[in-house]
Amino acid sequence: MLTLTGLRPQKPKNDFSFELTTNEYTKARWSLTGPHNNENKPYHQWGRLAFSKSGDMLYLLINDQLEVINRSNNEKFVATLPPDFPRFSWPKDVAYDTHRNIVTVVCSFDGKSLIYRFDANKRSWIDFHSLNNIEILSLAYDEKLDRYVAWANERVDLFTSIKKGAPIRDVKIDSGNLLFISNEVKVLFHQKIIGHLPGFDKLYDINNSRAYRITIIPKGDDIALVYINNGSVRIIWYYNVDTQTGLLTYKHLKDRHEAPVAGNNFWGYAVKQPGTDAVNVFIKESRDLKIPPITDNPILVTENNQVEIETQKPGQDDFDYNRVINNSPRYSPLEIAVRQNNLEEAKLLLSERAVKDEIEDSKAMMWAINESSVEMLELLLDNGIPITDDRAIEAVTNINRYKTAKLKVLIAHGLDVTRKYSRKMPIITEVSPGIININSDVEQTVSKTLMEWVMESKPHDLDTLLILAEACSKLGGKELLCELQDADKELNEKYKILLKELSKAERQKLRNEQRAWIRIRDVKCKVTLQKDSMNKWFKYITADQARASCVIDETRRR
Repeated sequence: MLTLTGLRPQKPKNDFSFELTTNEYTKARWSLTGPHNNENKPYHQWGRLAFSKSGDMLYLLINDQLEVINRSNNEKFVATLPPDFPRFSWPKDVAYDTHRNIVTVVCSFDGKSLIYRFDANKRSWIDFHSLNNIEILSLAYDEKLDRYVAWANERVDLFTSIKKGAPIRDVKIDSGNLLFISNEVKVLFHQKIIGHLPGFDKLYDINNSRAYRITIIPKGDDIALVYINNGSVRIIWYYNVDTQTGLLTYKHLKDRHEAPVAGNNFWGYAVKQPGTDAVNVFIKESRDLKIPPITDNPILVTENNQVEIETQKPGQDDFDYNRVINNSPRYSPLEIAVRQNNLEEAKLLLSERAVKDEIEDSKAMMWAINESSVEMLELLLDNGIPITDDRAIEAVTNINRYKTAKLKVLIAHGLDVTRKYSRKMPIITEVSPGIININSDVEQTVSKTLMEWVMESKPHDLDTLLILAEACSKLGGKELLCELQDADKELNEKYKILLKELSKAERQKLRNEQRAWIRIRDVKCKVTLQKDSMNKWFKYITADQARASCVIDETRRR
């Protein structure tokens, strides 16, 4: 999925407030430019519910049925369809006609939509209507103009051909339409609006997929279009039916061209809220730090999280994101691109730069190894970005994402990897296909240091263990073998304790998995140590292979 980085929200001339439903079925106040009171809640994104005008009654589509819930006393009943009504199939949304107290349910499937109407006062179904060649994804009632507004795809039959005597229809899906329907469920008109919503075409492939579901909030000819994904409000557009113009008015933090900041014990992004003088610093750990309104002077935030923000003069509408500064080393443009996993931006920066910066390169490489995609790591390696900084070296042994694939990439590039397992005892290894060399100056004490690293970091994939095993075999020391056996005994005891805490079914499952782990001994690894001991060690520290080693780690922490 593409992002909207580079498109900035604009303040609409006519702002208005509306409500969005949270996952707890509560209401949160929003405007076109963002949430009231900076609320950060998970929002309901699939529709299929509506509230009465008073808010006391909730109409919810569950298991292809309309469930009616009285929120004051939690009384519930199912509005069963009459025998002569078609059953619900692929229900999409519910809307509430506040003028007539009518609940409207829409189902869409196979290029058509069925719209059902339910009398909320009489608790009985009124009728249903069919709309051919239209797939409605979301529906809302416009109280101001007494009509429905739907977000819909139009199904267009291009032509019918005959193959082997059978008719074959070629169908085109015309996505991203606003469909306007009367209160009597008659189609009034429609407008194709994708071209009028800045950045909407970047959310999906227009030629190969249907448009995403959009939540509609109509206020007469002024309409708010809200894109919710993973419980977060990502984008809000304003659209005017009369002028057929659209405006991007809000973007979620992750979709903005935000400014990175870092402090002594955090890193995050600084973002100016559209239409306000407030700046928020969003911390990576999902905590946010509110900074006072912009003033003439730079802003300092707490002693621990010192962030200095230099701003433009008051009164200027725009906010210069590039002037956000801080007291810790700033992120380079390349590191920002790597952190955002923006391959195109990283390619551009690498192709345009004239001078290399080893410090900034090592930071970018550290992030690419640890968090970014395999493609980003390959891009940096192909452009000669080295692994030289200690933090980047440590990242090699603590890869968080795509570990096996990244290790294969690193080995394929024949890198010299310097691993600092402890401050006093560096172990320098050269890793290339089938070759591992250990600095002869540290052979006497390498066993102990290597063992400390194994016990502390616990490698979680077989590739790392094979490298480790071959390194051990080149040393050929009995001391390491004894330590491995001692560690194996210790883990055996913890494993027995774990078995006692599990139920009979869980114990049987664990034993079945244990038998599967033992097959690891079939792996062709060049190890001169005793295979039984080494295979037992594999069994306990290959967490990617088995669930129970994660459980053992959790037991150890407790």
